[in-house]
Amino acid sequence: MSRRKELFLVTVINVMFAIYTRIFMGSMLYISLIEIGGITYSAMIGWFLYVCSLCVVLLWERRELYCWKKICLLSAGTSVVMVMMRAVFDYISDQFIWSIWSMYKILCLSGILSDIFGIFLTVALFLLFVKGKKKWTERVKKPFLWIIADALLYAAALLGIYSEIDRMTRLIETTEENITKIDYFYAYGFVLPINVWTYTFFMIMLWWLMRTLYVGDNTEGTAGNAVS
Repeated sequence: MSRRKELFLVTVINVMFAIYTRIFMGSMLYISLIEIGGITYSAMIGWFLYVCSLCVVLLWERRELYCWKKICLLSAGTSVVMVMMRAVFDYISDQFIWSIWSMYKILCLSGILSDIFGIFLTVALFLLFVKGKKKWTERVKKPFLWIIADALLYAAALLGIYSEIDRMTRLIETTEENITKIDYFYAYGFVLPINVWTYTFFMIMLWWLMRTLYVGDNTEGTAGNAVS
């Protein structure tokens, strides 16, 4: 599989996960173990399918070494482990972030933590399933710069939302009920979707960056490294 096709598949997987997150998980990227319900199970299923799909993409070029049965088992096993790690990661995070009064701040921190877990997930998958030497080349600069741009735009969007919350709070009567309504409106209406789509773009660029770091051991892997 050429690297362009691989990146296209990864893009499709991430976009489908974003859509799934929006429809079935209420745009919440994390797995809540504090209040276990339908969204928790949907999150577990979504993360399982998401990680499993990424594993299959990585193992595709090694299908000569592994039969499809082994590829499916490896992908499923890795997905189960990653879902469990994500659940524990979110449970520990919940002990700290939910003590914050502002829902805006909670969701901002939740989005940042999702990106951190995304880094761990991508790096772990490449270390597990990709063979080859890692080397910093000129091609790494493009995805790296896109990641920096994504982070800056995310920060600018959050600051813009915060300034709008502050402006609205000053315009209306500053009762606790009104402040809470404004906080929830902007948090769920703006921060949540931004978290999902920023994570989606971030993961696609991170995959591109990780792939360009590796110099493959085989002809297909080496020749196909270029996606730019």
